[in-house]
Amino acid sequence: MDKWYIRPVPESPVAPRLVLLYLTLFGGDGMMKTVCQDRIKEEWMGLVAYRNKFRNSGKHGSMWIIAIGMAVLLTGYFGLGGGGRGKNPEKEQAEAAMSEYKQAVAKVGEVEITRGQVTDLVRKMSEGREMSPMQKHFISLMVLQSLEEQTILAESAKTQGIKVSDSDVKAEIKKRTEEAATAQGIDSLPKEDRDRLRAELKYQFPEDDVRRELYIQRLSDKLKGNVTLETKGLKPEEIEVNARHILISWKGSQPGQSPVTRTQAQAEKLAKELLAKAQANQGGFADLAKEYSDDQGSKPQGGDLGWFNRMTMVKPFADAAFNAKPGSVVGPVKTQYGYHIIKVEDRRVSEARQQQEVTKFLNEQKKKMKMVVLAPDFKAAQAYQEYQREKSTKDKKAAEPKRLAALSAYETAIKERPRDPVNYAMLGIMYHDAAQYQKALDVLQKGAALQPPLAQIQLSLGDVYRKMKQPDKALNAYKLAGRYAGSDADVHRQLLIAYEQMKQRDLAKAQMQWLMNTQQSQGPMMPQGQ
Repeated sequence: MDKWYIRPVPESPVAPRLVLLYLTLFGGDGMMKTVCQDRIKEEWMGLVAYRNKFRNSGKHGSMWIIAIGMAVLLTGYFGLGGGGRGKNPEKEQAEAAMSEYKQAVAKVGEVEITRGQVTDLVRKMSEGREMSPMQKHFISLMVLQSLEEQTILAESAKTQGIKVSDSDVKAEIKKRTEEAATAQGIDSLPKEDRDRLRAELKYQFPEDDVRRELYIQRLSDKLKGNVTLETKGLKPEEIEVNARHILISWKGSQPGQSPVTRTQAQAEKLAKELLAKAQANQGGFADLAKEYSDDQGSKPQGGDLGWFNRMTMVKPFADAAFNAKPGSVVGPVKTQYGYHIIKVEDRRVSEARQQQEVTKFLNEQKKKMKMVVLAPDFKAAQAYQEYQREKSTKDKKAAEPKRLAALSAYETAIKERPRDPVNYAMLGIMYHDAAQYQKALDVLQKGAALQPPLAQIQLSLGDVYRKMKQPDKALNAYKLAGRYAGSDADVHRQLLIAYEQMKQRDLAKAQMQWLMNTQQSQGPMMPQGQ
């Protein structure tokens, strides 16, 4: 009777997943609920489609299949009759998944960063393309480091007296929801669909994430506001001007402008006339630019040049623009392009210079609020990153302690997470690089027994077998790597090299064709993050 609860929907491909999602929804929080609510809708539609398949085939076609199935699923899991009926593998799996999702992988002060936070951000980064487990291993570390900085800034904002109220968060969620609705064209849908989709959109913006982002934004604005045009030591490229201009060229001025037949004297006369008109009616400057300017790039925008610094303009133009007060019209300014009438809209410190203040503050706070990595797989990735950084300096003596630390970290990660094949792959790679082939073989063979299979393990096994002079075993491992690789372009590239080195021309040709076809259909492919 252990599995009585799934019998109303025989062989359903989605019912077990719905159980897991409902469990997580009722037991989870924050982003986990958001993700599950979205996924439940997808899985529910899959269950409806499955019901329709039976209806069309004449088997169990009534709606009660779904209704009873879902009722029993929920009662079986939430204590209304099924909670004490022995072991429920799906329930145990769901609880384990939720526990891992909520696991603290690092701490910044007293604030925990969970595996779920990292996973959700990696998922967002991978939208539209597939990432291999090996890529996710290192990208997850990058995401963790990003979350460290976000957490430090958000917590520092509180110590700076910055406030973010519940109403601020709700208003921001509403704003983002409206922007997303407009971007997706929801307003053009029938009212029933429009209201439903708009209500669902808000789940894309979890309150905790929005609150943290508001703290960071307000702190950033405060820090950037500390840098003004009066700040001492600003470099020329750190000050920017927003301006419009009207260019009047003459025949023989630097090419690249629209063809003109006027002489230089005629150009100067016209420029002076336009200057007088622009100074008399600054509000009409854009219209004058659209009518008279010979700069075809800015003419359609009313002469708008956007923000620029001194270094991006020719000297006479830059001198005039940066010496003028905001709101004034100056000229004519002669350059190799012609005569310019310039309207200065505003001046500011560059965004890059302002951002330096945020970076400087963050670096100071990092010394006070260091992140402590807790999860063994993240510790291992961090140790490997430090080893690679030290290794790049070509100081082998200094890199050796880092290498040993990374080896130890992956060994620990395997003990703590024995079902994660990535840790076996990384440890095998490190043993291989150290020419410890038997150790590499032992580790990789253990990893190869795990499910789902990992292409990188078979690839590394092939490399080890070649070093151990066992080409047949190497070839078999490479073929398995190709079978498991899917769309992992990095594995396919390495297989191409291996096959070429083994003089397996047909296999190498097949890999080359795969890479060419993939690049044509998808564009540049993401390299692996090692």
